[in-house]
Amino acid sequence: MNYYLNIFRNNFANLTIAKSYELFCICMWSTLFNDQLTYSARPLFTIHDGPPYANGQVHLGHMLNKIIKDTVIRKKLLLGYRVWYLPGWDCFGLPIEINIGANMSYCVYYRYAVSQVNLQRTSFITLGCFYNWDLYYCTVDLRVVFRELNAFYLLVNLGYVFVSKTYVDYCSECTSSVSHYETEEVHYVVGIQCFLLRSLAYFACCLLFVFGECIYIYSFATKCIFRGYCSVNFIKFVARYAYRVFKELVFVRGFCWRHKVALRAVFRYQVFLNTCLKVPNSDILSTVMFFPVATYGRFCKSVFSRPYWCISRQRTWGIPITLWYFRNYIVINSFKILKLLAVYGYRSWRRLTLAAKYWFFVKSVDVLDVWFDSGLTHYTVCLDQSRALLTLPVDLCVEGIDQHRGWFNSSYLTSVLLNTVTPFRGLLTHGFAVDQFHKKLSKSAGNFIPVSDVINRYSLELVRFVVVTSDYFKDISFCEEYFVTRAALRKKILNVIGFLTANTIDYPISFFPASLMLVDSNILAILAYLKLQVGYYDNCYHYHISFNLICDFLFNELSAKYLSIVKYRLYVLYKYSYLRLTCQYVLRYLLRELLLLLSPYLCFSIEAIWTSYFSGSVFSNMYMSSPFVLSHSDAGLMRELFILKAHCFSCCASYSNFYRLVIYTFNISIYTYRTHLPWFFNVFSVSVYYGSPAVHLFPFYSLSKCLRCWNYFPFVFNGFCRMCVTLLCNS
Repeated sequence: MNYYLNIFRNNFANLTIAKSYELFCICMWSTLFNDQLTYSARPLFTIHDGPPYANGQVHLGHMLNKIIKDTVIRKKLLLGYRVWYLPGWDCFGLPIEINIGANMSYCVYYRYAVSQVNLQRTSFITLGCFYNWDLYYCTVDLRVVFRELNAFYLLVNLGYVFVSKTYVDYCSECTSSVSHYETEEVHYVVGIQCFLLRSLAYFACCLLFVFGECIYIYSFATKCIFRGYCSVNFIKFVARYAYRVFKELVFVRGFCWRHKVALRAVFRYQVFLNTCLKVPNSDILSTVMFFPVATYGRFCKSVFSRPYWCISRQRTWGIPITLWYFRNYIVINSFKILKLLAVYGYRSWRRLTLAAKYWFFVKSVDVLDVWFDSGLTHYTVCLDQSRALLTLPVDLCVEGIDQHRGWFNSSYLTSVLLNTVTPFRGLLTHGFAVDQFHKKLSKSAGNFIPVSDVINRYSLELVRFVVVTSDYFKDISFCEEYFVTRAALRKKILNVIGFLTANTIDYPISFFPASLMLVDSNILAILAYLKLQVGYYDNCYHYHISFNLICDFLFNELSAKYLSIVKYRLYVLYKYSYLRLTCQYVLRYLLRELLLLLSPYLCFSIEAIWTSYFSGSVFSNMYMSSPFVLSHSDAGLMRELFILKAHCFSCCASYSNFYRLVIYTFNISIYTYRTHLPWFFNVFSVSVYYGSPAVHLFPFYSLSKCLRCWNYFPFVFNGFCRMCVTLLCNS
């Protein structure tokens, strides 16, 4: 029998997103990204992309980084910013040369790099990020290359670039020198170690190594190595000349990170960048905000631990170092070379020669370090006049923790040397993608998981949900148990959202209440405070804390308290009664704000729900300012009422609405709201008396239950209460 209750069903708890709808959202968000850039009244927020290397498939580290940047963009849009982000790719370097082969033509390397950029760009598009993927930059672009050469010549003229002959680590498999960050150190215990002092007047400190019967002595004064053999006088020799003796020597041997072969030292000319900064560190870094704050020390250690940076590499695929030098002196006018290269192309450098009388000048055949290429993107991209929206310093850079010695390092050093400013105002560092054993997921470790496999197994939205709701400042575990728990949490969230949508589907939008009940004003005031908290943690990029606050509001404040109180007003009262409409007004306001708060976390599901009940896209809107503030007395009253309700549950966990509640309190204002208290406590009647705080429950077993509203009354007519009879007759 239909009793005309106001109950509507929803299917959002089991909402699944089709692939076709994902593609539709991706196309729509790309258009919205272009549209939001035209909102000149909004403040501009810029994010500079640390270019990933254009080689191989997209891995989980790439996905983690892009989703975090995408979440930052969505959050800033909801806060009222217009956001500029330009994705990029690093196209030079050794990995491409290893895959293609050494000493190939530039065209072969270039075509391979472009194909890898297109491959990765296609994979990134399927992640559902809020970008325009038709706009991007590559370090192999001619405009970027010539701006980099111009920056290099500026550093030369400023005196920061010099040439020196020194030892470099050389890998026979790479056929190139490798940097310190591309090596692995293996420790061997090989003998005893002594520090020798040959003469108190000479102060020549030496190192002595013992390998079996051989003795090797290295003199710091003469830079020479002497070899000898153990003899019967060896103990006397050590006792006479050694002032410090160790029983064991830990010998460190460097190995190539890629090929696992031992490195050998090669003595040759190298180009260095003097990284001794001209501005005190505290003056520069005081303008940079680190997220999390603990990464400040790591950043300082990685940047200021080396006085010089070797920027030359003995490779083929790279931007040539266009210098002639004589011994340790750079002798050719740099900008004159730049003009010639602008006419004939930078690849013509290998064909340039000098007159025969300058035979003693050495022409550089090396290329620039790939970290120098990507580190100068603040100059080659951000300061490029054709990209007017990018400024220096940018507002935020987001990369993994390994980039403290990589892109963060090179960007900071080159920007300070060229511009005496940092390239970024904010530095966000995230962790790695790890497995259930907390081991980094990588190809070299053998536990690599393709991004497509993870998305096909768990769905794109769930993968994004796991990343954004995790504490990404630490490592994120991609394991089965974590995905199962997050899927259950997503279902609970959509269930609450579904309740709000089902009970506002018949709400007339033109209705605006003159006043609200205290319980309605209370939930809106709590929501306003929640938005302040979320805004604070969003500014610190602690999105997982913001999400936990939203979930606490959804499950504890909204679902467990408010919705359990207003169900009678929604289900039982007349469809267009004032009390029901005011409740629907509150629910619709809650629905709108909660959809905005949850949209960066469940972007596809929230977009689908938003377009069903509101106009446009959820990301074309902003948070509304909340005017709902409770007075101190009303807030105290609501706290006391919820404490009394919790006390009722503790006294009788199964109490129902055939009980009579007696309240003793010193708070006189509770008596003012006595007519609404039966709905609040879900009982038959409430009596309020002045006295020491206490609550008493008395059951009424003589009451009859209404078949429609399920409340208890002294008199019912054919199973219905008086109010339900009136509503049924009118309907």
